[in-house]
Amino acid sequence: MTKESLFCRAANCVLASKSHLPRLGLPAFMLFPVYLTAFSYWTIGMDIGTHYIVDVLTFCCGFYLVGLLVSSLPNALARGLLMGLLCAVPIMFNWINLLFFYFFWDWLPFDAVWLIPDLRDVGSAIPKLYGTADLVTGLVVPTLLAACALGLKQRRVRSAALTAGCLMVPLLTLDQLGGRRFNDADPFMTFLRQGVAQLVENWWGAASYQELIKRRDLVLPLDAAGYRYAAPSHGLLLKEPADTLTNAAANATPRRNVVLVLMESFRAYESGTYGARPSFTPFLDRLAEESLVFENFYANGVQTVRGEFSLLASQYDHLGGSPNYVLYPFVHLTTLPSILKAYGYQTSQIQAYNGDFQNQRLFLSGHGVDRIYDWNDMPQGQTLSWGLNDESMFDRAIEIIGTQHEPFFTEIVTLSNHFPFDAYPTDSQCPVAAGSDTYVAYTKGICYTDHALAHFLARARQQPWFENTIFVLTADHGLFLSPDDLKLSQVQRQEAAFRIPLLIYAPGYIMAGRRGVVGSQVDVAPTLLDLLRIRHPNTFLGRSLVEERIAGATRFALLVQQSNWFLRWGNRYYYCGSPTDEAPALDFTHGYVEAFGRERTAIGFRTSKDLLRNNPSDAVMLDPAEARDRRQWGEDMIEMTRLAIQHDWVLMEDRTPNSFDGSPGDSIREPCRFSRSGGYETPRP
Repeated sequence: MTKESLFCRAANCVLASKSHLPRLGLPAFMLFPVYLTAFSYWTIGMDIGTHYIVDVLTFCCGFYLVGLLVSSLPNALARGLLMGLLCAVPIMFNWINLLFFYFFWDWLPFDAVWLIPDLRDVGSAIPKLYGTADLVTGLVVPTLLAACALGLKQRRVRSAALTAGCLMVPLLTLDQLGGRRFNDADPFMTFLRQGVAQLVENWWGAASYQELIKRRDLVLPLDAAGYRYAAPSHGLLLKEPADTLTNAAANATPRRNVVLVLMESFRAYESGTYGARPSFTPFLDRLAEESLVFENFYANGVQTVRGEFSLLASQYDHLGGSPNYVLYPFVHLTTLPSILKAYGYQTSQIQAYNGDFQNQRLFLSGHGVDRIYDWNDMPQGQTLSWGLNDESMFDRAIEIIGTQHEPFFTEIVTLSNHFPFDAYPTDSQCPVAAGSDTYVAYTKGICYTDHALAHFLARARQQPWFENTIFVLTADHGLFLSPDDLKLSQVQRQEAAFRIPLLIYAPGYIMAGRRGVVGSQVDVAPTLLDLLRIRHPNTFLGRSLVEERIAGATRFALLVQQSNWFLRWGNRYYYCGSPTDEAPALDFTHGYVEAFGRERTAIGFRTSKDLLRNNPSDAVMLDPAEARDRRQWGEDMIEMTRLAIQHDWVLMEDRTPNSFDGSPGDSIREPCRFSRSGGYETPRP
């Protein structure tokens, strides 16, 4: 007997009426997609509301229709293979979706498939993210259901397939009529819908260049900050200095070095500088007394490369899925390193992880960074979390900076406070934190980063370049963690997750003090240019935090969390949520998947309270029309910047559109030649 006949016989044994599971086949098959949907909601902690039913039933009936058609195939081998594949795909999808949620608190988006190669780099975190319950409920149970479903009898196929097919038509119709209402109801349908939408947009296009110009003038009108938009042929977001100044003053001013320290997962919530008691950042608290501290500063995203993109390019990263580093590494735009390089700066980035992770090296090297130092350039020392401990990395950074000529720009990225949090040498010195094991470990990681930062600056003060250097200390992003004994409202969770420190330390040059202006990571690059007295054409979306001509009431922070966004405008807060939500008294076990993204109905309020520590007891709900206007503004801003980057319209140095309703052309008309614009005297903080 041949191997092929043996295999067919085994398949027939499972699939035909001789199977030991004939009575379980249809119930298991019908239960399988329902169970996977329930697993997603149960694991993430969501309640299944009535407005999710259409999307959930669409997924289930779609699975039934395909599965029942597969089971009607006459060939046993093909039937077995396809049925096994049909069951394996949603099991693996749910498993990866859960991993993505644990990292980013949102469903898996379609373009996240580009992140699959990076899974090998996060392998150490996966075992600590998944628990035993996840393993049993997410893999073992659905696999058993799938095995039982293989016993589905063929005689039940026609009636079941007909029923599922008839149900699909009205469900899909309701699904489309519902628009955004059902976009986040079922993870698999969300993924599928985003994929179809992106394919449609790629084939039929979106807004034209001319339409984006009009949208830009509506959402980003230039204020009295001394810049004006360049001619449209030079790019959608290119700005030029509006006042003509000579270069004499700027060129006569010695160029100061810049060291940007990007601290991993370092929130303001745990820092005494921002009101934490006890404080997990004793050194940062002392340094704040000698620094310019920004009290209302936010991360724009929830991932290191997204935060770095906002800091260096002053742009909002891709709303969901893969970051712009991965999707558009060759996009034309100005960055802080590229501008400083034009003024004679040597530029570098130093980190203890893989410099190729998520295309960092590819993007940075093409946007003004001379060299990226990563784990290949680090000494073989004690590792913590994902790589070399921060103290050893800072020691190596001192050595590298010592080899660079002045002026220099160096970005240093810490790593030790990355999940999964390790045992740190400073654990015994860290205050006792209340909360889950994960939160306690997180606070110990912050303590260690603070200790390593003290070690770095102690050594830096002994270097000849110290007195001519501006140190910028901030974080890449926060985390959705909070002490278990605190009942934080939804808006407080948002504040804790996105509020990060920003300290600018340059003794003898920048006066110490505290500023309450609202700002975010996109504002750092224009702020540094002002402090360096550099006026240069740029494509920055942010605005200088030390520019006195910008009214505080017009300052805002746009916070992007995968498929959702939130906005703080002065002392006004805007969210997208269900019309039944009553902000600011919202309180959810998990922050935003439940609260936002359903009908995209905006809610807003104003308050004089600092929401990092307080519930907004004095909150006044805003007029719904105003909230809707701000929602439209936010969506226009996000869509405009996304399309500008996707179509490479941000900056066109040597390219112009063939027409203002098409994509950038290949012909060169009049290159945009940048010249060094003169500096100006910035009011000292």
